[in-house]
Amino acid sequence: MSGKKMSVSRAVSVGLVNRQFATSLKRAEQATIGYTEPGTNRYISLFEAMHRGVVIESYGIRLLEAQIATGGLIDPIAGYRIPPRIAMRRGLFDERLASILSNTNEIKGYYDPSTEMNLTYGELMARCVRKKRKYGDLLLFPIKDTAPMASMQKEPYRKRKIIIVDPKTKRHMSVNQAVMADVIDQETAENLKTKEK
Repeated sequence: MSGKKMSVSRAVSVGLVNRQFATSLKRAEQATIGYTEPGTNRYISLFEAMHRGVVIESYGIRLLEAQIATGGLIDPIAGYRIPPRIAMRRGLFDERLASILSNTNEIKGYYDPSTEMNLTYGELMARCVRKKRKYGDLLLFPIKDTAPMASMQKEPYRKRKIIIVDPKTKRHMSVNQAVMADVIDQETAENLKTKEK
């Protein structure tokens, strides 16, 4: 390793990244370099891509949460990270998303195989071990020998999450948010919650 920065495509071509991870890594890379606006070559932020339907909101929320946990929201036009309050002033973030991201129970989308728990990205990072390297620190996620690896291969290891789409606003929301917004009733919510695994 040389400490050089490179795109996911370049990392795959030089053998640094396994091809099986390329698609997922390229999607995450877009959140840092920006998304191409449909019909133009103009780059837009993750937030704008979510509003234009280029990125599904539930996926975008996970990416925003990871950006905040790793140092701030990425402004792809300026090319650096900024705190959420400044991102709001620049139109790269809004109060509604800030509210969703502040509710950690709604954004636990990362699986810890050692504990079989879903965590926020920040919680996942907090469990990492920091290793000093010549070109910077690495965060390594420890997986215990007792992790249920055999059971993970036999059955899905991520929890299923039900997402409701408000028919009026087309906004994605959790079951609890849908009840609070009167999109579904409590009985329907209880039924849906039994289907979440």
